Amino acid sequence: MENIYAIVNWIFVDDKEITVGVTDSERWGWDTEDGYSGADARTMVWVTLTLNGPRIATKEEVGFHCGRTEILRELAYASIPKLFEIAWEIEVEKMTDKESKDKFFGMQLNAPNAG
Repeated sequence: MENIYAIVNWIFVDDKEITVGVTDSERWGWDTEDGYSGADARTMVWVTLTLNGPRIATKEEVGFHCGRTEILRELAYASIPKLFEIAWEIEVEKMTDKESKDKFFGMQLNAPNAG
């Protein structure tokens, strides 16, 4: 899995939910080389915050779209903490869907050159 890393390719924000997901850099490359945005590349893991209001705890969920034996599963697992950090930053900063996409869409996670 050398040189393959996660890239944020899915962000959805509304007043009840925040979802942030990643694809792998290989699929991102295929999608963008064909002239697409990267959003259509298969999202392999995503996190969702369900916002229930100030008096009810926020629900955190993780979803996977990778097989149990798929080599990219390790990359998907490793991406979860950063995805939650991004989702919580969106919530705390009260970012809109557009602001969130402007800031995070295409962000590299776990890349050799990522900070």
